[in-house]
Amino acid sequence: MSLDPSKRLRFGGSKSRNGCLTCIARHLKCDEGQPSCQRCIKAGRTCKQRSSVSEDLKIVQYNKGSPSMARSLQPDADAIEQRHFEFFRTRTAPEMSSVHYHERWLAHLFRVAYNEPAIYHAAAAVGALHENFEQGLALPQPMNPVLQQPLRQYTKAINKLMEAMNGHGINRDNQDTALLACLMFCAFESMSYHLHSALSHLHSGLKILAERAARGRSEYDTVVPCAELTAMFSRMNIQLLELGDGSFNDINIRLSGGEKDYRIFGGVPYAQQTFNPLLNNILHKIHNAGHLGIDVRTVEEGTRLSVKEWLVEDVVQFAKWNDLFDDELATWVQAASRQDICSLIVLQMRRMVLALMLWIDLKRGEMDFDEYLPLFEMLVQLGEEFICQVSIETSPSSERLQGGSSDPEDARQAISAAEKLRTPSDGTRNIQSGFLVVHPSQTPLADHAFPSTNRLVSYASIIVSRSRQTRQREDGTLPDIPKHVKPTFSLAHGVVFPLYTVGSRCRDPKIRRRALHLLSRCNRREGLWDAALAARLCKNLVDIEESRTLQLLQDAAAATWIAMDDIAVNEANQIPNSARVRVIRPSFLPERKSIERYYFSWRGPWEEVIQVEETWVEEIMEW
Repeated sequence: MSLDPSKRLRFGGSKSRNGCLTCIARHLKCDEGQPSCQRCIKAGRTCKQRSSVSEDLKIVQYNKGSPSMARSLQPDADAIEQRHFEFFRTRTAPEMSSVHYHERWLAHLFRVAYNEPAIYHAAAAVGALHENFEQGLALPQPMNPVLQQPLRQYTKAINKLMEAMNGHGINRDNQDTALLACLMFCAFESMSYHLHSALSHLHSGLKILAERAARGRSEYDTVVPCAELTAMFSRMNIQLLELGDGSFNDINIRLSGGEKDYRIFGGVPYAQQTFNPLLNNILHKIHNAGHLGIDVRTVEEGTRLSVKEWLVEDVVQFAKWNDLFDDELATWVQAASRQDICSLIVLQMRRMVLALMLWIDLKRGEMDFDEYLPLFEMLVQLGEEFICQVSIETSPSSERLQGGSSDPEDARQAISAAEKLRTPSDGTRNIQSGFLVVHPSQTPLADHAFPSTNRLVSYASIIVSRSRQTRQREDGTLPDIPKHVKPTFSLAHGVVFPLYTVGSRCRDPKIRRRALHLLSRCNRREGLWDAALAARLCKNLVDIEESRTLQLLQDAAAATWIAMDDIAVNEANQIPNSARVRVIRPSFLPERKSIERYYFSWRGPWEEVIQVEETWVEEIMEW
């Protein structure tokens, strides 16, 4: 039997899809030669080879675009685990980033998750918990199988991490895995409201980074660039300092990561990236000033910025940063989108709070904060705009952690159940300030190198006006915050701490209650800061301070026969220094508890402080 020449027989052999891109484009079979195939060599063409990166790795590149189901990175993962990881990749990771730019360390996390089951399951755990968090179910319940999924993934992640350590502890081969696990575990515990555990994981990561820096490990030895992890831990460390838990005061790590030669800003993201390490360095020095016994009192004798040498470098850099930020702000605001506006609002609020830390003269006690009521008022306006810009309305949830709301009538009975305690003064602890525990004589005062209060308020008003334009609101109209706001979780800095600063340091009843109202309504969790918990703490502060003030006013009224019904706290200057809480020392405990100790300011002049006994109130908070 002869073969028909018009019919060609195709001999067997499996098809290959690994040919060069040039042959594929020409629809030709490639011999898959390396570095160039024979067909391209004969034709004199450039042989474009495929990338060595696997298709699996391409699938999980971090992208803030629309969700798309990707094949699991871990072959042993079941369908539920794949779903949780995919939720983290497409929903949680973008939300964890700042409002303006993606967290680049997250892109590296997906690459590590390809080979490390511990990171894969940690991401799945955070994704599963975040899905519940968005539905108002972030507090796991033992009898609910849906809410046990996050805990199951979390347990797997811990077990896999222990296997990766293989009993040898942290070494150069598993440090990246350990650091990423610390961040993911911190995020999980924070979203679960276990602040003590979250702080422990963060503290562990900071120690690993510090040890690696001490050994001088090269960045080229790491899977994740050291600068990326350093920047992330630096931002989280700022929150640790802001919370001020005494259990973690032994940490003394100064993480850097930003340039110090601020000659030109390359846009809002660059302004953010340079501000964070600057803030971290200043807070570390201020926080440790009392422990080191360093005196940084201002000597205003002809120098532009008169503070002692140990702090002058960072404060001068902050002054330079402010000058450049102000120079660029008008241009940025004019062309700002809603996303840009949110970034500018956060930056403006945080630099205003830092300026307040450096301005305040605590020899006057807590009364000096009354000089900055316009700044507090503008912080509230900025917070309102941010919350209006980012909030999404949702249905009410019975599982949501409730914040506080303060009523002047509640203040009269607030302190009745609290135990008043007195301890002898040791001459130093008594005169520590409540603002990041800074010794009043160690408060760095700055001269004209810093923008004035009016200047800061003026620039903030420009941002507020532009924000209202992007929301199509007229100046002076009330902000439109949804009644029920969808829960938001982020590791980036936001508005919770600045609003908490207003609620705790501004004694104007109207302004601080507006801040308290925003914290109660915004339903935000920003790293270690939770708006509802901050609102509850602010409410306690308001009640304690105003109840003490009312008692003093009632005593004075009884002596002068003034009618009791006319007594009310209507202005900041009615609250005396001795009725004001100058410091809150929290101690976070396991199982969603904390001990809050409120230390009151002193009576009489500054010179007599050392002879005065400390007065404080302690309470246990549960949530």
